[in-house]
Amino acid sequence: MTEYIANMLTKNMYMDGLIKESEESIYSYSIQLIVEKIIGFSAIYMIALFQGYFFETVLFTISLSNLRKCTGGIMQTVLEAVLLER
Repeated sequence: MTEYIANMLTKNMYMDGLIKESEESIYSYSIQLIVEKIIGFSAIYMIALFQGYFFETVLFTISLSNLRKCTGGIMQTVLEAVLLER
């Protein structure tokens, strides 16, 4: 489903002249990741809201996000390797 949404949005961007045809797959994948993140965080926050832990969940996700930015991790290494290949 997320792939379908991403492809539709990318196709509209191409038809409007915002992106080139060669960039369609890159934009489609990026949009798919963004849509999946939105769905994931929405589910987390809705569950937290129903359980009465919304504020704590927001603090936890913000602090964990900042910790992940500072520590890097495997994905940062992979991203750097991909970017350096270009």
